[in-house]
Amino acid sequence: MSLRYYFCGTDAAQLRSFRARAAEAASRLTGPRGAPGVGPIDLARVVTAFPPLFVRSGWCVRGLGAQAGRLRFAPADPMHAVDGDSTPWSYLCASVLRRELLALQGMGLPGNGGAADDRSEGGAGSASWREHELLDAQAQSRKSGAANKPGAPLRPPEPPEPPEPPEPGEPAQPATPGGARGTWTWFAPAPQDWRLLVVEDSRRVLVHFLTLARGDPARLWLHEDWYRRAEGYDARSSAGVIAVGSAPARPTTGPPCV
Repeated sequence: MSLRYYFCGTDAAQLRSFRARAAEAASRLTGPRGAPGVGPIDLARVVTAFPPLFVRSGWCVRGLGAQAGRLRFAPADPMHAVDGDSTPWSYLCASVLRRELLALQGMGLPGNGGAADDRSEGGAGSASWREHELLDAQAQSRKSGAANKPGAPLRPPEPPEPPEPPEPGEPAQPATPGGARGTWTWFAPAPQDWRLLVVEDSRRVLVHFLTLARGDPARLWLHEDWYRRAEGYDARSSAGVIAVGSAPARPTTGPPCV
């Protein structure tokens, strides 16, 4: 049997603060003009910017200097050296950490190769992970008396209210983050729930979340990572654009956990 863990606005705010810590830790590891240092650099502070995670005993995560514009890692996949407390929250943190490390490495954002997915760093319409904003709109508040812990199980979301009917001749628009209206072109069904989600059973863990990359046009990304418990925090990742269009001035978050 699988369990679903929904994460609300307060949880997403914590992740944003962890990302800021990781970026600050990474900035202290660079050399002149932002270039990686000549010698090996210890990335443990980037990992521990996410409190549920730590570097495995006897391991280290190091950057070995730049090669062809990218920072080489040891181990080559730094998530091999990452461990955590095995909670749903830790897997969500690991998915965000993985992308922070890829951004630091200069490899950009992993994609699924779909028609709307531009993985090329600096290519037309591409956006680095650092430009992505975590979305958590339509978060559902916890019932009074529920434990105020990240990832506490929540009831399945209520079906969204139907949108107002369009004017004659105007195409209907699906819901967008925070209910913002705009002109969106969808490459997949519009999400019915924008919260960060972790689904787990005895053997596997799925992490599912959405991000917004601003620009002209703005892009909505769907991210999914699959973990096998026996393999720790190594994941198979998928990320791709599910819609392009306009976006509100700033991301809209759901209500705080109560």
